[in-house]
Amino acid sequence: MMNFKLKLINMKTHFLSVVMAFLFISLSAISQEQQSIGKPIKAAEPERDTIRQSPSKMRTLFGKSNEKTAFGGYIAGTTGYAQINGEDAILMGGRIGLVIDHHFTIGFAGTSFVSNIHSDFDTDPTPTNYSIAGGYGGLFFEPIIAPNSPVHIAFPVFLGVGGAAIPEAHHHSDHYYDEDHDLKNYTRTPFFVIEPGIELELNLVKFIRLGFNATYRQTSDLNLRYVSTDGLTRFKAPKDALTGFSGGVTLKFGWF
Repeated sequence: MMNFKLKLINMKTHFLSVVMAFLFISLSAISQEQQSIGKPIKAAEPERDTIRQSPSKMRTLFGKSNEKTAFGGYIAGTTGYAQINGEDAILMGGRIGLVIDHHFTIGFAGTSFVSNIHSDFDTDPTPTNYSIAGGYGGLFFEPIIAPNSPVHIAFPVFLGVGGAAIPEAHHHSDHYYDEDHDLKNYTRTPFFVIEPGIELELNLVKFIRLGFNATYRQTSDLNLRYVSTDGLTRFKAPKDALTGFSGGVTLKFGWF
């Protein structure tokens, strides 16, 4: 009986010692936590502010990442392919743009074109074998999605005016009249154009971007007629000959 009481007392003593140790550890932890309240938050806030205020990096496929600038600009050369009046056509042009906040570009652009590039330009045009050549220029606007990514998307939209002509083997007067003086030789015609598109851009290095684009060109109706000098050859190009899709490549040099 005495041994049982001693064991019971020892168990109570051991239990109380464990409880006291647990309470001591808990109170110490609470005390330390109370002393450090607010310190992690105050230390973290400047760190978050530093991250928030640090400028974003423009990542490139080659070379190191670069700090972006608030404003930039570039010059670019473009080349492309299209079908004009059902014939193969080549397009060449250029752009100069101001980049605002990395996500939007506004500038000027121009494009020249010639169709039926396989034809013989030393012979006079015929109703079944002729080319249409010309050019257009104006303003372009370009929203850019995720510009600091090495591969991103842009949506250029072009608005402008231009002129088209049927190239001749020799010079004709702009206002040629036939013998009856009732038909002008309109070998040139002006037009308005809008050309939205989509462009996949690659940040090659800090100052160079390469773009692959697809656009849709919509023009006002053409009034493009041809009359030969002797008046025997007469035809008119379709009024929507310049309307259609184009694809091309753009190489840009500048600050982005």
